[in-house]
Amino acid sequence: MYDKALSHVYSCESLKNDSYNDDNHICKCSSKLDNCPAWICEIHGIEKIILSSNTRTTCLWSIIIFISFIGCILMTTSVTLEFMRGDTSTSTSIIVAPSLKLPALTICPKSGDILNFRGIFKELKVFHPNISIEVSKDLIQYFLGGNGFQNMDRIKNFERTYVDYLELLYNIWSYTYSTEDFFFYIYKKYGYKCNDLFVECYFNGYIVDCCQKLFRKISVLRRGICYQTIENLTQTELDDAGKLKIKMRAPLSTTKNNSLTKTQLIVYVNDNFDIVTTERKFYIYPNLYNNLILRVRHINLVNKYSACSNEIEGDDGGCIVRRWLKSNIIGVHNCTFAYLRHITINESYSICNLSKIVRFYYGNIDNLKKTHKSNIKCVPGCKRWQYFVTHQKSDAITHFVGYNFYLDMSFLTMQYEEIKESYTTSIPAFMAQIGGQFGFFLGISIITMLQIIIYLHEKLLTLIFGGKIARQFNAFFTKFLEL
Repeated sequence: MYDKALSHVYSCESLKNDSYNDDNHICKCSSKLDNCPAWICEIHGIEKIILSSNTRTTCLWSIIIFISFIGCILMTTSVTLEFMRGDTSTSTSIIVAPSLKLPALTICPKSGDILNFRGIFKELKVFHPNISIEVSKDLIQYFLGGNGFQNMDRIKNFERTYVDYLELLYNIWSYTYSTEDFFFYIYKKYGYKCNDLFVECYFNGYIVDCCQKLFRKISVLRRGICYQTIENLTQTELDDAGKLKIKMRAPLSTTKNNSLTKTQLIVYVNDNFDIVTTERKFYIYPNLYNNLILRVRHINLVNKYSACSNEIEGDDGGCIVRRWLKSNIIGVHNCTFAYLRHITINESYSICNLSKIVRFYYGNIDNLKKTHKSNIKCVPGCKRWQYFVTHQKSDAITHFVGYNFYLDMSFLTMQYEEIKESYTTSIPAFMAQIGGQFGFFLGISIITMLQIIIYLHEKLLTLIFGGKIARQFNAFFTKFLEL
């Protein structure tokens, strides 16, 4: 017994010369395996086929290996397609934060004609000594409407010949300026200033300088010059203690009836501090407590099928405004507005002729009757903050003293909703699943696959270049490994 046990570890050559005939079958089996590549024995079942002594066993194991091979191919293909398809899953969680950044709050007068009429009328008298107050107001509306401002109601009464007359007055008035330079000249000299609008501001329980610490000037589509909060204003206290509170005066219209009951402000809340999109707005009325209650969601998506962009964060405000300009102004008149020149800075569009815009004012500016379809597609950033705003209004017991409008904004709770999309299969998980399929069905690993590749490579070299070159290559490769 002891000798027979030892015979299993003898070499094939020793067994061929051994007197123990009972162990000769071991030599025969070993001889069969010696003629096969090393990786053959690492694939489950192959060794059984090689060493089988009858046809029935060979067929049985061949069928088993074939079925396992097909199963491995199908499952590996399924895992690979899932990885290539980029299937994702979405998780939602509520995160409590010690502080939250406020969105961009933009405040605009509803009417864009908030100018120093007395100063403008005095200047117009220099160029047109006999000009009347009413014609001066019409000229101001011609100037603002031609620059794309909304709510210039006088324009609807302008006849074509009167527009030509106003154009003549405007050309004399602005003869030393370009259309763009004259727009900024008028607003710099006669436009309303930050201190004309804001009376007092509170933030996180402290009085804050509205114009130095909170607001900056910004251009808004069809509204002209407005004021927007600066970036990185962070609420650190709950609700009332952390509120941004603003008291404002009623801006006086240059060309309309300045009844306080008809005066309104328009407020936009966006995640974009560079360019204001005007889809959703809130109207603020005098002698009312206006409260904007915020709820926020942070979205982190996978950039798949170009549904979002990794190049920006938040909504693409520039694209949205550019698309509006392409549809309503550039596509129709091949020009743009002075205060929105930076939106199309990379495209050489001239500033629109005022009369051209005024003649089509109610089609292109006020009623947004599109005559040109833009093919611009705007996609948001994959990472963005989405703000939900609830506007609550309540009557004041008495009229406000020293100011006309009250507005506050705050998060009701110091928490936000996190929505995160991620791939269901990462690269490490994909590799593990592929290895699992090969291991489960065939019992092979990456080392076995490497041995198969080397074996096939040697056979391919022999087939293409002949045995001599193949042996030389193998010798070189062997020496390289021995270094």
